[in-house]
Amino acid sequence: MSALTSDKAGTSAKGKRSLVDLAYEKVKKRILDNQYSPGYQALENEVAEDLGMSRTPVREALIRLKHEG
Repeated sequence: MSALTSDKAGTSAKGKRSLVDLAYEKVKKRILDNQYSPGYQALENEVAEDLGMSRTPVREALIRLKHEG
């Protein structure tokens, strides 16, 4: 596996966190800190702007969080 490929956990072959992992951690922390309150309907573009990243990693992070429940 090259340094640019990812495994199923979303980390690169060299162990660096992916943007998806970073978005996931930031969104989850904001939920747990009540910065995103219960019932908050997150729009990808607003969350992406808030986190300073593109919509794609945010979308994947939101999907991961949705599957966690």
